[in-house]
Amino acid sequence: WKEADAGRGVFLECDSTIKDSILRHLKVYKIRRNVNINLCPELSVWAVLPKHKNASQEASKPELSSPDKALVWETDPRTEEMGWRLVLDNQVDPLDIIASCQKGDTEEYDRHRYAIG
Repeated sequence: WKEADAGRGVFLECDSTIKDSILRHLKVYKIRRNVNINLCPELSVWAVLPKHKNASQEASKPELSSPDKALVWETDPRTEEMGWRLVLDNQVDPLDIIASCQKGDTEEYDRHRYAIG
């Protein structure tokens, strides 16, 4: 982003297997503004799931040791039970900036998502 465009952009996160069809779909619409739609292969998106397994416990947002490396570090907009979304440059390892985390896999993420509905 250019400085003039700061704050006027949108990140649209999607599964990498459907990115081409989403791009085609978005480009179908005629908009009366100059809109650029670009892939961001230099970025990686991480789901930081809460440690607790009990929905009655409120999770606290983990501390980042290098918050300047996080491009986005927000509560998942779908539900608090999904934890937080972290967007980093793909050269940055999330384990280097969140001390209290461990990497899981897609199946673990899917199980968590299905368990909360």
